[in-house]
This record gives sequence, structure tokens and C-alpha cells, in this order.
Amino acid sequence: MYSNLQFLLNPFFLLKVMILVMIFVFLVFMLIVLNQVRSMAKRVNQPKTPLIVTIGIVILLAAASLFLTSLVIL
Repeated sequence: MYSNLQFLLNPFFLLKVMILVMIFVFLVFMLIVLNQVRSMAKRVNQPKTPLIVTIGIVILLAAASLFLTSLVIL
């Protein structure tokens, strides 16, 4: 008898879910790091900090698009 929840035992499905979770954790981590860099820039007043924040935002957007892509594939 075929169960409706048998696809949960598929290793590829579990791999996709784990990748989705890792990307989500990375997104949260990047948001925290960007917030810390921005608050540090206000205190230290370094001239190169906007470049770091811009690169961080680009990486964050790339991770978000990867998250949405893997969500669609799942």
C-alpha cells in the first residue's frame, strides 16, 4: 500500500529541505551581520564601510533569490 507521506522518506527531498534550511539560516545570519556592520560604521566612521554594506546587500539578495528558487524546486 502506497502512503501519501512516503515522499518524505526520499533522500533527495530531505536534501532539498536541508539546503532550504541552510539558506534560511544564512539569510538570518547575513541580516544580523549587516546590522552589526552598519552600527559599527556609525561609531567608527570608516570610509570603506559603505562598500562592505553594499557587497553584503548583494550577497543577501543573491541568497534570497537562491532561497526562493529552491523553494520553487521543492
